[in-house]
Amino acid sequence: MVAPIDLRSLFDAELSAAHSWTWTDTVLVQNPFYYQNLSQIILNTSKKAISNYLTLAAVFNLRPYLQIRGDSEDSRKCLKQMSTLDPLANVYASNRNFDYNGFSTFFSDLKNFFIAYNPQLSPNTLSTIRRIDIKVGAPMKIFDDAGLQTAFSTIRIQDDSYEQRKSQNLIPWQQNINNINYDSQNSDYFTTILAALRQQRMTDLSQIGTYLPPGDSVRWKSLETDFIFNQIENELSLFFANI
Repeated sequence: MVAPIDLRSLFDAELSAAHSWTWTDTVLVQNPFYYQNLSQIILNTSKKAISNYLTLAAVFNLRPYLQIRGDSEDSRKCLKQMSTLDPLANVYASNRNFDYNGFSTFFSDLKNFFIAYNPQLSPNTLSTIRRIDIKVGAPMKIFDDAGLQTAFSTIRIQDDSYEQRKSQNLIPWQQNINNINYDSQNSDYFTTILAALRQQRMTDLSQIGTYLPPGDSVRWKSLETDFIFNQIENELSLFFANI
């Protein structure tokens, strides 16, 4: 019998060699078919191999958030990573005057124009296009200042200890951390961005099983410049970063 995996301990783990193993946590599975053979894989694979794989996967997933000396793309990476956070989308939306109704009307007219000038398409295809729900802007949670404040109230950004240590040529600082007199509560980018992303994910997971108003999908990434089509819900999302 293989010991169960505590997925929250794995996904939320700090850099540590210790993990606990229980089945107590909620996990959001986007593709159930991916997991259809998971039990057999675990049964037929050594715990050491699974542990090594999970550790390596965690390293690759966390590496983009590390500050690497000499990386000329630091600022671009920072902006891209921050763009996944709802509070940043809130700031962007609050400082732009978008006419969402006007854009919705435009895309609706464009859809009708396409249908009218493509009668050769099959009736089923035309029906699918006609029923597409075009959403423009951002989910309502982005505009909920009180909700965002509550969700992220535990995130504290202190003086940038990374920049402080960098200015004193103490990067990487792990071997020097005991030799400098910094407040232990000072935050660095790696710790803070992971804490914020973790908090946002847990907030989204907590919505599972609750009622979400129309247009408040947790899958919307408001500052992405892509159009996303959800075939299951027949929904086309156009985020305000495209406008």
